[in-house]
Parts: sequence; C-alpha cells; structure tokens
Amino acid sequence: MKDLDIPNWTDIAEYGSTDRWSLKRWRWEFLRRREDLRQEFDLNAPSEYEGRLFEAEQEPNRYPYGVLKPSQPGFYILSTSITADSWEPLPNPRISDQPEAVLTMPPVGVTVLAHGEIVTDNPKEAVLKFDLRKPVRNQIAEAKKYLMEQQQAQIGGKVQFRKLLGKWLTYLRILDARTCGASWEKIAEVLSHEDQVDRTWVNKAHAAAVRLTMEFKI
Repeated sequence: MKDLDIPNWTDIAEYGSTDRWSLKRWRWEFLRRREDLRQEFDLNAPSEYEGRLFEAEQEPNRYPYGVLKPSQPGFYILSTSITADSWEPLPNPRISDQPEAVLTMPPVGVTVLAHGEIVTDNPKEAVLKFDLRKPVRNQIAEAKKYLMEQQQAQIGGKVQFRKLLGKWLTYLRILDARTCGASWEKIAEVLSHEDQVDRTWVNKAHAAAVRLTMEFKI
C-alpha cells in the first residue's frame, strides 16, 4: 500500500518510533486512513492549488517560500468533514509525516460549560469551580490532586497516554490489514503476541479503531 503511505502491517518495525508521536500525530494517523477524507482531498486539492498559484501571481509576497504542491507535506485544504460545523486543515492523507503546524487537535478532556448549563451526574466526569479572585496556580494544584483521587476511585487508576500507545498501534495495524484485504483469522495469527487473538477480539479492536478515525478521544 505504498501509494497510501501505509506500512506493512505484519512488520511492527515499519511503523517507526511511534512512542515519539504527539497526540496530533496519532490523531492524524487515524484520520488519514479514512477513505472519505482521501476522496475529499483528491477532489478539492487541484482547485485549491490553482487558487494559490493565482494568489501568488497577484501578491508575490503572500507565499515567500513558494506555493506547496498537493503532493508535498504541509499542503492542505480546508475541510468540514473532520469536525462538524467547523473548518479544519486537511493535509494530503497519503503522506504520514506532516508538519505539526498543519495538524490539529481538539481540546482533550476539558469542556467549558455555558453559563447556567446543568451539570449531569456522571461518575466518569468531574466538574470543578474556580475562584477568579484568588491565585490560579494554587487552585490548579488542588484541582489536580482532586482529579487524580477521583480517577483512582471511579476508573481504578491513572489514565496515562503511554498506556494507550500499544492499543493504538495495534488498532492502526488492524486498519491497515483490512485495507490490504487480510482476513480476520490472518490478523489474529499475526498478532499472536496479544493475550486474546480470536476473531471476536479482532472485530472489537477494529470497531474501536474505526471509532478513533471518526472521533479521536482518549
């Protein structure tokens, strides 16, 4: 699948140093495996490129380093397919290693409540109130302590980014395997180092991977 810049899913080494990937990069790796985003990019990239060439002719200083081609890292179109009702840069999905500047990441975990919004009783969420008349640093320290205590009580331990890496890499490999036409049985055979490798487990992992391509959450 070299035309899609997809590694050989049977060789984990081909995915490189994933432990060094940022959250933005992880999100991008799931997003770029969506066929609808590839089609959207292919449809709109040529006209976007032509438009930028025209802008460069009219305003030579607008692109001091030249106009990037769609086949180059860093070129992007604006898409509303990634986040509903919001424009977001969409680089070329066939290029894995994109500049961080064109990768985006929605807020992770924190939601700002509107004034007067009702707080639901969800044991997996915590709502804190801060006093803007007092030093922020001390309040954040107390909030961190409280949140970690609640995470231990409600989730059973800290949710760490590093713990997700193994799952996410496995998810990417399963997505790539299915893109290559591998059967569920073949995937289970290759991923035999996992604790559970039957078809049911692979199906569930694939479903989780697809959800991450549509809505990246940790």
